[in-house]
Amino acid sequence: MKIKSIYFCTILSILMAPLAMAESADDIFYKGVDALQQGNYTQAAPLFEKACNGGVEVSCNNLGAMYMEGKGVKQNPSKALKLFEKTCKNNNEDACSNLGLMYLEGKGVKQNITKAQEFFEKACNNDSKDACHNLGVVYDQHKQDFIKATHYYDKACKMNHSGACKNLGYLYENKEEFVEAIPYYTQACEMGDLETCNQLGGIFYEGKGWVVQNYAKSAKLFEKACNNNFAKACSNLGIQYFYGDGVQVNRTVAKKLFNKACELGFQDGCDNIKSLYSAGTQ
Repeated sequence: MKIKSIYFCTILSILMAPLAMAESADDIFYKGVDALQQGNYTQAAPLFEKACNGGVEVSCNNLGAMYMEGKGVKQNPSKALKLFEKTCKNNNEDACSNLGLMYLEGKGVKQNITKAQEFFEKACNNDSKDACHNLGVVYDQHKQDFIKATHYYDKACKMNHSGACKNLGYLYENKEEFVEAIPYYTQACEMGDLETCNQLGGIFYEGKGWVVQNYAKSAKLFEKACNNNFAKACSNLGIQYFYGDGVQVNRTVAKKLFNKACELGFQDGCDNIKSLYSAGTQ
């Protein structure tokens, strides 16, 4: 997990010179946002600093994120910590969530799960989907509390956090409750999480648990992920074409899919091509 960035008068003279208005802190902040969106971190940093000093809290959070990641400024977790603390005290949920991440991962501070939990709770209560997701991680990976982990993952998932939907699906799949996992995997897949599309395809391909085997659904899910260069899905779809599972047998298509998976770095795809040649079915 990475620190989140939020996308993120002069007196009239005697000669009646045109009235010049000083830029507001908000205007400066938006200039920083424009620079950030263009990938110009060096230009964005001083703008965010100026806007932060002018009282724009989200700008302080953005500047903290830049110090945390070393983008546009020299990496300095101590400065990031001070900026996040300052802004979190004013109930900025993103700064509180970022503080929680620092304590959760022990970046710039000594790891402290209890403090991380406190900051995540504060941010989650202000409807930060990232904080709710991270709070789920605390209960899932550090406290092994299934009930609370599912509660916070579900809350973040309902706010369209794809990672939370995926993690919730994993929790149910690990308990072999595949039917319960399907809606969460489906939501994550629809939000573009290709790993989850492949995972869901596997459930339908194998007919895990009480899930009815459905080759048509698995092929569609593998194809979606493969078209977006998720290598494992290309190999899985190739297997369906090789054996004719829900599709017409087509070894030529299977070979192309295995080759794509191999080129994308998935070793099983390379091994499947070798198997085609050794079997004389290339």
